[in-house]
Amino acid sequence: MSRVILDRRKLSLEYTTDCLIIREPEQPPRSLPLSRMTQLICMHSVQVTTQLVGQLLQRGIDFIVVNQRHADNSFSLYANHSQQAHRRSVQYHWQSHANDRLIWSRHLVSHKLKVTASVLRAQGETANTPYTSIMTGVTQVLDTPNEATLRGWEGNARNPCLPSGAKNCLPRWGFSSASAARRQTRSTRLFRSAMCWLMKKAFVNSKKWGSTQS
Repeated sequence: MSRVILDRRKLSLEYTTDCLIIREPEQPPRSLPLSRMTQLICMHSVQVTTQLVGQLLQRGIDFIVVNQRHADNSFSLYANHSQQAHRRSVQYHWQSHANDRLIWSRHLVSHKLKVTASVLRAQGETANTPYTSIMTGVTQVLDTPNEATLRGWEGNARNPCLPSGAKNCLPRWGFSSASAARRQTRSTRLFRSAMCWLMKKAFVNSKKWGSTQS
């Protein structure tokens, strides 16, 4: 356990003897050892004691509250203040220097496509069009002149993967065949649903292999 995500409403959080105590109306209290956490993320408003906040910061545990309606009201308390300051500095630098941001974006997109290709290889689809398209995009995106072109080339590389992702989607999503999937390519929302399975695996693998691939 490293990241704890609480997605319930009306929770009260307390600290007692090296543990996080979670209280919910009409439910018995639950406890989690703080020694097993690195981040505590709340998806809704919670009641929290100042003692718990102090313990989180002292133990190097990030405390993040996400406001899904009003993003500006979300907040985070990072235990590592120097790391937080560095993160802010890097973000500001990227916002202010488009050329530096483009260099980083090229390598990020290329890596995402590499991970997607690894998923396709695991499925034995290396001889198919989606894999060829992805591998072409891996090198092509490294030469993009601007961010708009980068987004377009990334989309072109991923589009052929739609039927592959559709095969692994639930029937109720409406992608019962590759032809049905192709008819839905104009809908961004449905496209994202079709890619959900494939990109979820790619994200997991990118976290696993991120230190060895660029």
